[in-house]
Amino acid sequence: MKNVLFGLIFIVVFFVTACSNDEIQGEKDNNKNSSESETKIGVDKDHPIEVTFGESFIVNEEESKFVDRALGKAEVTFRNYVLEKDYYTMEPEGDDGSSRSLEELNAATSNGLRQELNNSLDFVHFDISLNNLSDISLESSFLSHHNFEFYNAAGKAIEASVLSDSEFKASELRAGGSNSGHIIFEIPEGEIPSEIIFTADFPINDVYYGIPIN
Repeated sequence: MKNVLFGLIFIVVFFVTACSNDEIQGEKDNNKNSSESETKIGVDKDHPIEVTFGESFIVNEEESKFVDRALGKAEVTFRNYVLEKDYYTMEPEGDDGSSRSLEELNAATSNGLRQELNNSLDFVHFDISLNNLSDISLESSFLSHHNFEFYNAAGKAIEASVLSDSEFKASELRAGGSNSGHIIFEIPEGEIPSEIIFTADFPINDVYYGIPIN
């Protein structure tokens, strides 16, 4: 009789333990699936951290298990966005019907090229301000014209090239340093940027920011 009783107790304990283990494993699986489905913001250009044009934002370098050192941190501001149709101005030319000097002929040729550029391109302007808030230097690649990508309302990338007229020049920035200037990009005529993707280029981890253009 005792053997039967012990046997029944063993069977009950076994089933209770098995059910409990199944519940625990099920909860672990649910948590795993939940964490895998959560998208981490800022890790790529498809899931950028959204910021507002004209407002300063803080850029932080994420910790890495591969590197044990001080982390980068900066304050970044983009202001005064302008989409301009005609960037190049015409130089004065000599009166028609009269012989022209070499300078006037050069001006006429230059005007033709300038007008051609105005007819085939549009131009994006904005101001950049960068303050290094970290205890380490930021490399010049942290913020240069290479860190910007333009997209239209359909999510299509817009080809863009920086103009040499840009006053903002990327440079290494020591701890506590600052850099600012005006940057100009040329884009195909008729394109309307809807969003700018800015990539903060830290040595270990890049952080992506989306800036909607109204």
